[in-house]
Amino acid sequence: MQQQISELRRLDGKRQRVTEDATRIANLKAEQAAIKACTEEATNMLDVLLKNVATTAEECINRQLSEGFKARLDLGSASWEICGEDGEFRERALQTGAQQAELTRALLLGWSEGAPIRMVLIDDDDLKGLDPVNTRRFMSKLQELQQAGEITQVCVALNRPEDVPDGYHIVDVTQIT
Repeated sequence: MQQQISELRRLDGKRQRVTEDATRIANLKAEQAAIKACTEEATNMLDVLLKNVATTAEECINRQLSEGFKARLDLGSASWEICGEDGEFRERALQTGAQQAELTRALLLGWSEGAPIRMVLIDDDDLKGLDPVNTRRFMSKLQELQQAGEITQVCVALNRPEDVPDGYHIVDVTQIT
């Protein structure tokens, strides 16, 4: 009889542990479901936020574009595309020099819209798709914007000084000792 009582106590202890384990597992599954629901909601909220930011950014940049051009932000690649008179959006690698110059100018003005000081810093990477003629046109347009007071200062790191139009002050850093 004593042996049977011991066996019943042992089995009851096992039953209690199994019940506790089952309760823990149920609680973990409920927590997992709640985390999944929160993650899905956060993902949805981020998607809405990203789309709103993209829409606002596109509106800002499109205000700066000349007539006949339209820009859009590709959220998948986080890059800007521009559409010209042909009606097709192009990523940077496929943009014409005129499209690239127009988009770069609009981005420069759009991101600093409303700022009291608007400095433009450009390097060769920003100009790499432009031929010498479009580079000079772009630089001249920046100079016009600066003279009109739309931008405060333009600094260009350029390896081709021959592409710089008259009126720019050129500093050759290779000559600085």
